[in-house]
Amino acid sequence: MKISDAGRDHGQIRAFNNRTFDLAKAVPSIVLRNEDYGRIARLLNDRREVTLEFTIVNKTFPEGSTQYNVVAEIPGTDRADES
Repeated sequence: MKISDAGRDHGQIRAFNNRTFDLAKAVPSIVLRNEDYGRIARLLNDRREVTLEFTIVNKTFPEGSTQYNVVAEIPGTDRADES
């Protein structure tokens, strides 16, 4: 699995395939907000264990037929009880 930093400010994520994308050779990939990616990197640098769990369901559509925008939130666990 490949995990990448979105490289954008304010929690924005922009991810897309390029024209040479080959579904048969594709590695499962996740793009995270800068803040989330940075936090995981800092935890790993401190030699802390990080566990990520994803449920990924992919669908392919005929070219040009459908496009979707996805909005998601990754809830934290440290202060989950705080409002």
